[in-house]
Parts: sequence; C-alpha cells; structure tokens
Amino acid sequence: RLDDSIETALLVNPLMSEAELLKAINKDFGNSVRNLSPQRQIESLSKFLVKQYESGKNAVVVIDEAQNLSFEALEMVRMLSNIETEKAKLLQIILVGQPELMKKLSSHQFRQLNQRITTRSYLTALKFIETVRYINHRLVLAGGMNKVFFEPKSYKVIFRVTKGYPRLINIICDRSLVAAYVANTSTVSVNIVKQAIKDLDDNMIKPVWMNPIHKVRDTIRTWFQ
Repeated sequence: RLDDSIETALLVNPLMSEAELLKAINKDFGNSVRNLSPQRQIESLSKFLVKQYESGKNAVVVIDEAQNLSFEALEMVRMLSNIETEKAKLLQIILVGQPELMKKLSSHQFRQLNQRITTRSYLTALKFIETVRYINHRLVLAGGMNKVFFEPKSYKVIFRVTKGYPRLINIICDRSLVAAYVANTSTVSVNIVKQAIKDLDDNMIKPVWMNPIHKVRDTIRTWFQ
C-alpha cells in the first residue's frame, strides 16, 4: 500500500550476524555492496539514504520476528537509528515480534535502544464478538459465505478454549471444518467443535504458533470443488 515516495527493506529471518544484517538491508533496498565489512556496508547504506532523502523519499526497514535478533544485531539496529542529517532522521526502523521482544528490550543491556523507540503498538487477544467476526470474515474470504456455518454455541466453545488467540482459533476451525466435511454437513455444530478439540493433543492447542489461516481457507475450498 506504500507509494513510490517510500523505499522499504523487509527482513523476515533475523537470525544473522551484524554483517549479514547490514548486507540484507542493503540488498533489499536494491543497494548492492560487495564488501562485507560492517563499516563499508554502513557507509554505502548512509550514502543511499542521503540520496533518497534528497529525492524527497523516506526509507523504512521492517524486521519481522525481531525477538530473535542477537545482542550484536540489536546493537547494530541502534547504530542505524543514529543515521541522520542536521535536519532529519534518514531511516525509520520497525521491529515486529512476539512478546519476548518486549522482555528483551526492557533488559538493562538494551536500555539505549529501548529509549529510542518512539511508537509502540501491541496486539492483544480477540474478545468474543471479535472472535465471531474473525471466523466469519475468514469464511467469507475463503468463499464459504452462505455455504458453511458455525452454530452459535460453537463460537463460544472456540473462544473459551482459545482465549481469543487467532492462531489457536485457526487450528481448531481447521480441524472442525475437516470433521464437518467428513460428516458431510455444512454446519459446524458444537459437538463437532468439541470433538475436534478433544482429538487435538494438548501440546498442539496450548502454544500460540499454530497452523496459518490459509489452511482453513484451503479446507473450505475442498467443499466446493
């Protein structure tokens, strides 16, 4: 959704050294640098950012799963946040991660980086009505509108077990849809949901890293082929 006035670099695998981090940022910006030394990488990145600024553009680095960044890599992120002119910062950095990221940043060794963070946003678990809307929204996107239904009590059971965490909702809905398909019914009853939950091992339900929603979408699609 960003327009041409914004250059972006997206890192989805932060398990890398500081040199690899710099190289990945430069590469994703389209700013190829052969020399792997951190100093040369920073110099090249700085020149690139100055050029973008002079062209009226903003530069943004997005680091996903940032809780996995090493101490050295996070320290490099702090140093990159210092790249600036007399008038403006040249690089915006967005750290996206699990709650472990907040714990890491709040530790004493990362206090300098933590103090530089100006905007924070937290995603909490869904409320009951949000859970209902979430499930129905995904059904619509998957092409199941007016074709597959969850009983009202089914929503309540799903919410009670998942506590509103989307990834847990996904896996229970996925298993429930498969069970409904096997039963040759388009209605996901409360009994089907309870059986699906019972069939799932406790170790699969409790963690928050579960099957992505596209599996629910793919399951629904098998109904209509």
